[in-house]
Amino acid sequence: MLRNPISKTLRRVLMVMLVVVTVLIGYETTSGPGFRYWLTRSKTDTPQTSIDQRPDGSMRVLFIGNSFTWYNGGQARIGMHLAESAFEKQLSPDERKQFKPAVYEQISGDGWELEQHIEYGKVQKRLAEGHWDYVVLQDHSQETLLYPERFRSSVITLDAMIKKSGAKTVLFMTWAKSNEMQNQGTITQMYQSVGDEIGAIVVPVGKAFEKTVQTTSIGVHDSLDNRHPTAEGSYLTACCFYSLFYARSPIGLGALTIIDGKKSVELDSATAETLQRIAWETTRPLLNDQVEKSAR
Repeated sequence: MLRNPISKTLRRVLMVMLVVVTVLIGYETTSGPGFRYWLTRSKTDTPQTSIDQRPDGSMRVLFIGNSFTWYNGGQARIGMHLAESAFEKQLSPDERKQFKPAVYEQISGDGWELEQHIEYGKVQKRLAEGHWDYVVLQDHSQETLLYPERFRSSVITLDAMIKKSGAKTVLFMTWAKSNEMQNQGTITQMYQSVGDEIGAIVVPVGKAFEKTVQTTSIGVHDSLDNRHPTAEGSYLTACCFYSLFYARSPIGLGALTIIDGKKSVELDSATAETLQRIAWETTRPLLNDQVEKSAR
């Protein structure tokens, strides 16, 4: 009995598809995260605003990074929500007059290092517009571990551009994988060392992740790839930035994260308060030092 040639072809196609899916599930290299990343990746960069939409008196921040920056709606959206929440929940009428509303934007590339942002050129164009208060640099999470000199060189190059534009450089300290938390010390040291070298503000997000893992049962790493942040992880990150940018405790703020700019996730109050407290405890000791650097 002759085999059906079409069935044979279909079997080959199915076999190839199975192999591809298997490879993607196991994909875990320095330039690409796990399978869940490819299922959830989307364009979440905030729309570019004109200069008159970033008026004097606002907190104008540009984030430059990769999926650690844009995951779960992105630091720009979550951070703006925290600032709006602060205005509504924490401030007295007199304090509101002095409060700077947040205008955050972000430029991200999937799995990108800072070096790629330099080569691509979009960052240079946005910096040339000026009118930013802070520019946040977030390098690939493995860069400080595998290519520390490239990390240092990229930060120094971008810092020169940022200072020329009239803004201040902020370093977004990344976190170690959940199954490699012993690497956090190296990551922390590298960010602090380069931050001291260029006089930049360092936001110790990685240390906040480390403390959360050590002291709570809250999952801040995606369990499928051990690398990307959960909604809780992205919220913790935003609380760290809020604490340093505004020199205020985030305790009591709203607990909203935004997925793809549409679906909102409200953390339960106990989880949100724990993350707010950890962010504040991690960043508060640095405030005097960071303010001094910011004034340079």
